[in-house]
Amino acid sequence: MYKKILLIICVSVLLGGCLGKKANPVRYYEMTYKGEVCNNKLQNSKRIYVANIQALNLADSRNILIVDGKNNIIYVDDAKYITTPSEMVYKGIVSAVSSQCEFEQIFRPTKDALVLNTSLLSLQVNFDQAEVILGYELVKNSEILKSGVIKNHTFVPDPSTDTILKYMDISVNEALNKLIKEIK
Repeated sequence: MYKKILLIICVSVLLGGCLGKKANPVRYYEMTYKGEVCNNKLQNSKRIYVANIQALNLADSRNILIVDGKNNIIYVDDAKYITTPSEMVYKGIVSAVSSQCEFEQIFRPTKDALVLNTSLLSLQVNFDQAEVILGYELVKNSEILKSGVIKNHTFVPDPSTDTILKYMDISVNEALNKLIKEIK
């Protein structure tokens, strides 16, 4: 009898402590492409297939990564990405490519079509810089036409969450614009 009462008291205290804590509210954040959209496609536009993006595990977390001046890794505690960064960057690449007059977006690779392969190598705030690093390869009929690395760093003026989110979005958009210039 005493054991049951003692057990009930212990469980009540433990549950009361767990349930009594207030969790910080978490905001969910999405990066989207904000570039110009072409209204008049060219007659002989290039057919292009955007392959699914590859991503390094460290870059593909829903946590927003910050590397401080001493190389300590921390995360923004009151915001997360709505989905994985690779999915958001892929969506951004598809939007960027389809918004160009020079390209006709296709969703299955075909013979004589361009294929864009990309890798997300870094997406983080590195000290006071919003950093995006993409690797890319433009292929046609198994021949690599272009390949390279796009690096974009955008100064983040203060470490508040809203500022970090704003400048991460700016940095991703700048990186996508650089990628489009490279593959045209």
